[in-house]
Amino acid sequence: MKMNFLMGVSLAGSLLASTASFAADDTVVAIVDGKNITFEEVMKQKDSLGKELKGVPEDKLFPLLQNKVVNDIIIEKAAKDSNIAEKEEVKKALEMMTQQFLIQAFLADKIKGSIADGDVKKKYEDLVANFPDEKEAKLRHILVSDKSKADQIVKALKNRVDFKKLVDKSEDKATAKRGGEIGYMAKSMLPKEISDKIFEVKAGGYTPEPVKTELGWHIFMVDEYRDAKPPSYEESKEELKTLMAEESLISFMKGLREEANVQLMDKDGKPLPEPKAEATPKEENSKKS
Repeated sequence: MKMNFLMGVSLAGSLLASTASFAADDTVVAIVDGKNITFEEVMKQKDSLGKELKGVPEDKLFPLLQNKVVNDIIIEKAAKDSNIAEKEEVKKALEMMTQQFLIQAFLADKIKGSIADGDVKKKYEDLVANFPDEKEAKLRHILVSDKSKADQIVKALKNRVDFKKLVDKSEDKATAKRGGEIGYMAKSMLPKEISDKIFEVKAGGYTPEPVKTELGWHIFMVDEYRDAKPPSYEESKEELKTLMAEESLISFMKGLREEANVQLMDKDGKPLPEPKAEATPKEENSKKS
């Protein structure tokens, strides 16, 4: 009983110690020339860190961020005292930064909450209804930069060397770790000059000649074919929201542009011709008749 009690006291002490290490947001953790710096202000600096530092434990991160805040305040004061803000190039840079921040804030506010889940669902249903009826190939590849190396690999395959035994020759080390696996690719997702060669291959076979792309020379193997299926709504939801937000901004920007009085000149200052207005469907039909 005594042992259990002591263990309980020890555990409680450990919990108290761990919670005590996290200060309240309004706790003053530094004073610089009479200015109070709170714990919250210090920890907000986490947003400016790279991904590799965001995972550092808070007790180790805190002193780094604390000193950064202190140094920033001291440097800012020195910069203001130096009147560097009066320099023309600094004024222009500040104006540009202010402009860009204002634009981003305005556009973010404009689309905030403008894309309803119902609209996203409707967009998804429209895409599914028009989803192409096609096949997907489960692909593997070996990528090399030299055509002669690629020819040697094809020759080895023709001599019945297992594709997976040749994958270590691939310069795409990420897929090489997975036996060369790329995953499922629909024909419409690939450039025609590549897809035509891949989709001529029977399941279990490989491209009989190396395929050239901007990355190098590929030897593709097709594990299997399947009917292409659209991703689920949950898989697509966030990507569709982003797409719809971009479309909304383009439409909004087009409206603003039409309302503004814009005159464009070439690099020599000569006026450019007015862009031709797009013909309406009605006008197009009248031209055909």
